Amino acid sequence: MLLDSRSGSSGNRPPDFDPEEFRKLMAVCIVKHELPLQFCEYQGVKDMFSYLNLEVKEFTRRTTKNDVLKLFSNEKERLKHVLQSVAGRVSFTSDCWTSINTDGYISLTAHYIDRSWTLRKLILNFSLLRPPHNGVSIAEKILFVVVERLGY
Repeated sequence: MLLDSRSGSSGNRPPDFDPEEFRKLMAVCIVKHELPLQFCEYQGVKDMFSYLNLEVKEFTRRTTKNDVLKLFSNEKERLKHVLQSVAGRVSFTSDCWTSINTDGYISLTAHYIDRSWTLRKLILNFSLLRPPHNGVSIAEKILFVVVERLGY
């Protein structure tokens, strides 16, 4: 903790700046708020960050893209760990719909009860569903998501 010279009290900010943690927070911010990857390259954003901390080094949208993909990979592993640690059964539900421009989409959700008897749900996937939209193609898509994407 650092002492704030103006108020005489301790602040809540960490004493050292960690550029890796800063980049991770930027990736989380971009995903959470659906910002474009080039957000980190906006001049106003760079000026604001350099004002807050002179140790902030500029990085490109490609670096941010790699950070977002790493974040996705970490979350995917965390999701696998959560599903493997479920004591009971996991139920899957899917929802299909067609957009206004006639593209079909499917979402896959896992439902389970955790150790404290709380019903949980996790969205596993949201993706384009090519025609035909029959039971066989939906089952194949679900199997692909569970086996190929989640690694089960």
